[in-house]
Amino acid sequence: MMRDRLKKGRKSKTHNFPNKGLDVLASTPDAENFCPACNKSAVTENPAGHHQKCGGEVITVGSARSASAGLRLVICGQIRGGKNGVKTTRKGKRYPDKKWAAWRDDAVRGIRAQLPNGFTAFDQPVNVRLEYVAGDKRRRDNPAIVDSIWHCLEKAGVVSDDTLLWPAESSRSYDKDSPRAVITFL
Repeated sequence: MMRDRLKKGRKSKTHNFPNKGLDVLASTPDAENFCPACNKSAVTENPAGHHQKCGGEVITVGSARSASAGLRLVICGQIRGGKNGVKTTRKGKRYPDKKWAAWRDDAVRGIRAQLPNGFTAFDQPVNVRLEYVAGDKRRRDNPAIVDSIWHCLEKAGVVSDDTLLWPAESSRSYDKDSPRAVITFL
């Protein structure tokens, strides 16, 4: 009887991250418009005025955005800090925590779906504006959030080395309904 109660209260091991499904969007030729802030693919009715509440910008996957200044990427959902997402074995080998790795892989898929066709990674130092919107009021330190986002950008192929990124401007705010990070290259 106790075992049944434990099973009912057990959480599912599947992760439901907001960027899930972006890989499908990127591989679907007829799905062109996408709103990364609310995770809606194939936004066709009134894409210019879409979802004013979420503040999302409807982008066209593969659009001819400039690969330099002005590139804007959105990571939807609560950002998981990277400093505590690394575990160490008894022999000293470091590896990412499973939950953090699942979040990272999902964020990387979301970033890659937003990159224009023919995008080449930044290989020179670049200034970045970071707008962090938390989904809860937990205390998080800035270096953990920045480290996590920079790591995702490097893994997604946006920058050849995350040491080339420099946060020239940053802000933080709170929105329970639409947590996200907006990265703008200056």
